[in-house]
Amino acid sequence: MLLVSIDGVARVVSIGSSSTLTSFLFSTILSLLLYSISILVALENTVGYTIKSSIKEGSILTLVLLSW
Repeated sequence: MLLVSIDGVARVVSIGSSSTLTSFLFSTILSLLLYSISILVALENTVGYTIKSSIKEGSILTLVLLSW
């Protein structure tokens, strides 16, 4: 299995003799998960400076992860 990043979006390229449907589902789920995590990190980096004054650091990210 090979992890390839194109334009900031994580894509998983499966190498081997695994099932096509299983590898497609796994790569789709993993790509969406990594993409949403990168969006959360970008949001925390850009908006975090104004939010940190009222909310403790890391509580927003923890809240979002727990809401999944």
